Amino acid sequence: MGNIIAKDPDFWCSTDDPGQERHNADWMKRVPDSKFLSELSILGTHNTLYYSYGGVEGLWVWCQSWVLRIQLNMGIRFLDIRCQASNGDMLLNHGGYKLGTLTDTLTCCVNFLQIHPTECVIVWIAEENSKLAAHELRDAMKPFLERFRGFVLYQRLMPTLCEARGKLVILADYKIEGNDNMMKYENYGGMAICDIWKPDSCAQKLMASMIT
Repeated sequence: MGNIIAKDPDFWCSTDDPGQERHNADWMKRVPDSKFLSELSILGTHNTLYYSYGGVEGLWVWCQSWVLRIQLNMGIRFLDIRCQASNGDMLLNHGGYKLGTLTDTLTCCVNFLQIHPTECVIVWIAEENSKLAAHELRDAMKPFLERFRGFVLYQRLMPTLCEARGKLVILADYKIEGNDNMMKYENYGGMAICDIWKPDSCAQKLMASMIT
């Protein structure tokens, strides 16, 4: 599902839904409630929402072959979201290219969680190419999180799976303050994101795909 070897979808992967018989939409229900999220190996995707982009430039932006709905159904539970504030919304941004909004992304996640309440979705949100100051970006994020308050886990400590089920776990990679009651990515040294996104050779890419 990742962009591992080539930019030609016929060569490396299909964008089609593999079908319900291959879905893994409820795998977390088999994990004990007492497990902390940091104790789990959680599947994630690099630049999660970059599965289509028009023109020649799209070949260099394309990172995934499945839309978010299919990724969630197949068992992906860690989303890599890069945002940039613009015109009252948070645009998904990758190297200057825009694809979708944070509103649509979180709505898709909430729709999934309503059908699969045993699951949780970790949403790593980072600022990319924003002209806003750190505190302005933090303030711009607040309305979006408030809109989904019933589904956002507001907690600064690492949650157990029991606490996280049915929730969006926001992992902030931007400036937050103590009273925001959110998890800050850099504060959790026990968590590691396996994101070997720029290896030097095809062999390294293949090895990364097997390791992660």
